[in-house]
Amino acid sequence: DGTLNNGQKLHCCGKEGYDPYYTTCCDGTLNNGQKLHCCGKEGYDPYYTTCCDGTLNNGQKLHCCGKEGYDPYYTTCCDGTLNNGQKLHCCGKEGYDPYYTTCCDGTLNNGQKLHCCGKEGYDPYYTTCCDGTLNNGQKLQCCGKEGYDTYYRSCCNGKVSSKNGAECGK
Repeated sequence: DGTLNNGQKLHCCGKEGYDPYYTTCCDGTLNNGQKLHCCGKEGYDPYYTTCCDGTLNNGQKLHCCGKEGYDPYYTTCCDGTLNNGQKLHCCGKEGYDPYYTTCCDGTLNNGQKLHCCGKEGYDPYYTTCCDGTLNNGQKLQCCGKEGYDTYYRSCCNGKVSSKNGAECGK
C-alpha cells in the first residue's frame, strides 16, 4: 500500500500496483470492478453471484451445497447432495418428508413416526424390537433377540422357556 506511481496512491496486488476504486485484487489477481468480493482469484458482485467452495454460481443469496448454489425454498442439501423439495429432513444424502417416511440408521422406510430397529422401521403396536431383531407381537419382553409374552413364557439364562421354568432347573 502507498506506492506512488504517476502521482496516484496505489495498492499492491502481487507485484502490480492498482487503484482500488477501479480494480479488486483477489489472491494476487487483478479484477476489473470496485469493492468486489473474492472467490479464489475471481472477483464477483454478491448481488448477482454466490461463491460456493471456490466456484461461482449465478444468483444472489443462494445457500451452498458443496460447490453448488441453491435456493432453500425449492431445494434441500443433504450431505453435499441436492434434493428437490423444501424443508426436507435428511437421511444420509437423501431428502425425505417425515410425514410419509422414517429414517433409520441411514435407511429410508415407508411410514410416518415409525420406531427404528437398526435400519428397519416398525410400528410398536404390532412389533417389538429385541436387540436389533424384529419380533411379531406388541408389548413383548425381550430375552436376547427373542420377544416373548410374559403371561405364557419366561426368560432363563438368555433363552425363552415355558412359564413354569422347568428348563431353568426349577
